[in-house]
Amino acid sequence: MLTFDDCLSYCGLTEDEIDVITRGEKITGLVAIALAYNMLHTREGEQIIFES
Repeated sequence: MLTFDDCLSYCGLTEDEIDVITRGEKITGLVAIALAYNMLHTREGEQIIFES
C-alpha cells in the first residue's frame, strides 16, 4: 500500500506546497498530490503552481 509520504515524494512538491493547494482548493492532501502531479506535467499547470 502506498502511504501519503510515498505519494508526496513521487509528485515532486514539498508538504508545505501541498498544504497550500489543500487550503486553496479545499481538498484533501492525497487529492492535492494527484492534482499537483498532473499540473506539473503541463506548461499551464506549472505556471499556475509556481506563479502563486
